[in-house]
Amino acid sequence: MVARHRKIVASTKIDEDKLYMRVETGVPQGDPNGPPFFVNGYEVALDRIGETREKQGNKEMPICMPEWWKEKNQDGSKVQLKTATTMYVDDHMEIHKIRGGGRQKHTKESITEQVREILEPIFEAQAEIGIESGQEKTIVMLDLHGRGANRVIKELGGWVEMKNGRKIKVAENAKYLGVQIGGRTEATEKELTERIKKANLAMA
Repeated sequence: MVARHRKIVASTKIDEDKLYMRVETGVPQGDPNGPPFFVNGYEVALDRIGETREKQGNKEMPICMPEWWKEKNQDGSKVQLKTATTMYVDDHMEIHKIRGGGRQKHTKESITEQVREILEPIFEAQAEIGIESGQEKTIVMLDLHGRGANRVIKELGGWVEMKNGRKIKVAENAKYLGVQIGGRTEATEKELTERIKKANLAMA
């Protein structure tokens, strides 16, 4: 436990004095102090990831608000949210635009390289503060269109391999904060049906 937290330093201010304390251990599972400690520490990793993204030239993706959203920009255009990273305590999600498609044919090599460019800075930044993403909980969702898209998905075989040999699962859908995201499949249809049943029971 000590080794995992050697690089984390907590700071506090008393009057004009600032104190720094090396964190030598974590807190027990379920301790209410755990989430705020984690959030404060993980901010360092997010800063590192942000710096890498800027060097890579990655841009935030504009997401248009739905039709029922009444708010408009001053010029009357639709409101767009620009996002790349979403965090809720230790749930980390990123949205990126994959290069290729259209006239430029997708290949297994190009997709693997781009996924590595996205994921490896996250893993490296996490390692700096002594934490690691669980392999079984790390998922890449690919929504490819254009030439070679279906073939590449089949060639990947459900996994993208990192440079260190670590394999990351590729899936059509996944759960984020308890909500199913991704394409409509048997799993999403089942979840929607269950949610509708619960809503009907609640209103009965």
